[in-house]
Amino acid sequence: MTENLIEGLNRELERNRELLKEYKALGPVGNFGAAFIQQAISEGESALAENDAVDMVKAYANLKDSK
Repeated sequence: MTENLIEGLNRELERNRELLKEYKALGPVGNFGAAFIQQAISEGESALAENDAVDMVKAYANLKDSK
């Protein structure tokens, strides 16, 4: 089964929301990583809200790289 860009972006947003919780649970040590993940989530949500395909592709790539 192939997923489209919106489905993939939503999947990565959910994965990164869970990852953000893990970084925040680390306390001060995780703040730096959490800030980057939060920014990537915000950009992805904004791209979806604006229905901007170019920004969706960029956001998807950024979110996919989060570890």
